[in-house]
Amino acid sequence: MNENKPYVLIFKSEFCHYCDLLKHVIETLIMRYQYDFDFLYVDVDSKDDTKFKELFEGKFEGVPSIIVGHHDNYVVVPDPPAPDMYTWFTLDYLDEHLNAIKGGIDEGRFNI
Repeated sequence: MNENKPYVLIFKSEFCHYCDLLKHVIETLIMRYQYDFDFLYVDVDSKDDTKFKELFEGKFEGVPSIIVGHHDNYVVVPDPPAPDMYTWFTLDYLDEHLNAIKGGIDEGRFNI
């Protein structure tokens, strides 16, 4: 990851059906925001992804969970008020949040 570029961490599990179907939503977001954010999947069941699991331990509940950060600041994208029955997060919901965060970073602030 580029440390000067904001990042999107997608916490997932192999056994999470939402996580599996959410991949298509994330792929679309990667195409839209490839110049604005670095995207990284973190498998909560993997022994290899310990850096981010330890750093954000206790900061979210369950998977899928999404954290957007820049330098030492980060926000956990809140669960949607009406989760999608297949992907949990919808494209529109995540797009709205990423666009707001991007706008804030462009203006020198970081928040949702």
